[in-house]
Amino acid sequence: MTENNNAQEQMEVTSSTLSPRILKKKKGIFRKEWLSINEYSSWLQEVKHDSTKARCKSCLKTFSVHSDGKSAVKKHMISNGHKNSMKSFDENKFSLSQFITPENELDKISAAERVLVFHGVKHGHSYRSQQCTADLARSIFASSSVAKSMSCGKTKARSIACNILGPYFTKQIVHDLSKARYYSLSVDASNKGNCKTFPFAIQHFSEMGV
Repeated sequence: MTENNNAQEQMEVTSSTLSPRILKKKKGIFRKEWLSINEYSSWLQEVKHDSTKARCKSCLKTFSVHSDGKSAVKKHMISNGHKNSMKSFDENKFSLSQFITPENELDKISAAERVLVFHGVKHGHSYRSQQCTADLARSIFASSSVAKSMSCGKTKARSIACNILGPYFTKQIVHDLSKARYYSLSVDASNKGNCKTFPFAIQHFSEMGV
């Protein structure tokens, strides 16, 4: 009985001495919920390869949170060096936002430029006329941020037609022809000056019509 009691006391002592160490280790781990706190979110960054450290995007410094946990983040925030760094950090962040277009806005601008080029190709307009049309759209829709940001000169219009619209519709036509039972193909090999051309026209039935 005495040996069992001694063994039990040793286990209790061991567990009691280990538990504070475990708690202390957990205390010094970076927690992702800190990033959602308003006073930290703009400058605090997680260090991926080391969970006991945090990084300040403003000061460009990495500091330890192993000993003090969240208190270490607060200490860094109230330090004079960080406060001075944040002044220029906020100014630069504000000035950059004036020149960087959000991704969803860029998608709208790109879509508008592609629709404009598609309309021109469909109606046989020259690439040079695309710039004139884009300028006209900016004047008519002056309040639209999308129209204001459109730029579609001769070189860009040709690039959109040849590198984006051309491959897309070629793939679409080949896909439709593989399912069509009847279609007609007309070709006319000829020279235009010193430039050899090989135009062809395809007629077929598809879900969108003839």
